[in-house]
Amino acid sequence: MGWLQRLKNSHRAYLQFFVDNPLLTYAVLVEVHAAGPAAIEKRSRYHAQFVTFQRNLYQLHRKEEPSLPALPREAFAVVIAGINEVVAQRMREGRAARLLELEPLLPYLVTAIHGGVIKVM
Repeated sequence: MGWLQRLKNSHRAYLQFFVDNPLLTYAVLVEVHAAGPAAIEKRSRYHAQFVTFQRNLYQLHRKEEPSLPALPREAFAVVIAGINEVVAQRMREGRAARLLELEPLLPYLVTAIHGGVIKVM
């Protein structure tokens, strides 16, 4: 399986987990700051794991296209934070059941830092 399919699969699993666990999703993405330092630390570890996974996919992409530049970890962290904010906004609006509607958007957001938006559909 190539890097792009892995990327799409990771986004599908990410969104499906949130659809299947709306109360946890709301707590982790919306109410986490009110829960205190321990909860924020757990969320930060989860965020770092997803950033690492996305960065590793980018490294696979670079093997296919060596002209792609090396990117700092922060580039991936910003994109993942943005995705989390979009999901959190949907949660605040009571649209947890419709999170899978974001599935086509997420690869565009992530691949934008790959040197431009890649045709992902």
